[in-house]
Amino acid sequence: MIRLVNMIIFIAVILLFAAVYHIRYGADAEHKAIRNAERAIEKEKITRRILEAEWVSLNNPARLEKLSEMHLRLEPLAATQIRTPDSFFVSEEDQIIQANIKSDDQENWQNGWTVSGERGGLDAR
Repeated sequence: MIRLVNMIIFIAVILLFAAVYHIRYGADAEHKAIRNAERAIEKEKITRRILEAEWVSLNNPARLEKLSEMHLRLEPLAATQIRTPDSFFVSEEDQIIQANIKSDDQENWQNGWTVSGERGGLDAR
C-alpha cells in the first residue's frame, strides 16, 4: 500500500515538473513575442516621426511657393476669368447654336452611311 502511494506521488511530482517546464517555456516564448512586438511598435513610432518631419518639410509654404513659380508659371486672375452663378445658365442664342451644331453633326453622320446589300444593311463609306 505504501509503495502504491509512493508511486502515485512520484508520478504526480514528475507530471508537476513537466507542467512547470511547459509553462515556463511557454511564458518565455510569449515574453519574446511581446518584446518583438514592442520593438516593432518602436520602429513604427520612429518611422512615423520621420515621415511627419518629411511631411512638414515637403509642405513648407516657402518651398511650395518656389516650386509653383518654377513649374506652374501661374499668373494673377483676369477679371474676365471670374464668373458669377448667373453666367452658368445657357442663353437662348447659345441653345440655338448648340442645336445647329448637333443637327450638322447628325447630318454628317448620316451622310457617312449608305444602304447596301440584299437585306438593306448599313455600311460605312
